[in-house]
Amino acid sequence: MPTLEHALLRLFGVVILVGLPPAIVLSGLYLLMSPLYIRYEYGKVGFPPATRLSEEQRYTAAVECIRYLRTGVGIEVLQELEGSEGPLFNERELRHMADVKVVTRGAFTFHRVCTVLVLGAVLYLVRYGSQGECARRAVQGAGLTILLVALLLIVAVVNFNWFFTTFHRIFFQGDTWLFAYSDTLIQLFPLPFWFDTVQLWVFGAIVESCIIGGLGLLWLRPSVAWQSRRAG
Repeated sequence: MPTLEHALLRLFGVVILVGLPPAIVLSGLYLLMSPLYIRYEYGKVGFPPATRLSEEQRYTAAVECIRYLRTGVGIEVLQELEGSEGPLFNERELRHMADVKVVTRGAFTFHRVCTVLVLGAVLYLVRYGSQGECARRAVQGAGLTILLVALLLIVAVVNFNWFFTTFHRIFFQGDTWLFAYSDTLIQLFPLPFWFDTVQLWVFGAIVESCIIGGLGLLWLRPSVAWQSRRAG
């Protein structure tokens, strides 16, 4: 019968395996929801121009959207933005942004929880001499992440409209996320923006997973050799 110590080692190994994929994938939010990424997208050749906003107005409004989503500021920061025709955002857009903030803040919180749990599990396994279990689970978790995001990328590339629609139907009620092309949110974040974002998000997660998996393999090799000598 396994002892409590062995059960805990296996439990923390599972925590690494299960917690690593969301910790890796959601870490991309910090870069993709940043002024740096907005500047990169808007500077790309062929990126759809805004018909109602100047380049400066567009960038400023997009950065304010990011600031609203990532900080504790209220919706008034978006309500106060104005263009030549009056307020930039209508009531429907403001309600949607409030919904988006709930989703993004939940994603950031979930990422922090997963990261803390994974790091705690790693420290526990290292502290109690189970580096091999830690390394194996890290490799498995990285491999699972690559598999999941690769499937996501395939779906997005094959039928991005379906992927985009399904995502919004899961996280938002009804048709609250549908807007006219002339609406500010579409002027700021047209469909090509999201297509680029999904691809970069997946690519970043794969690179991060390869690094973690590679380090796990390097760590696993001496651990296995040490256990073999100890068994001998």
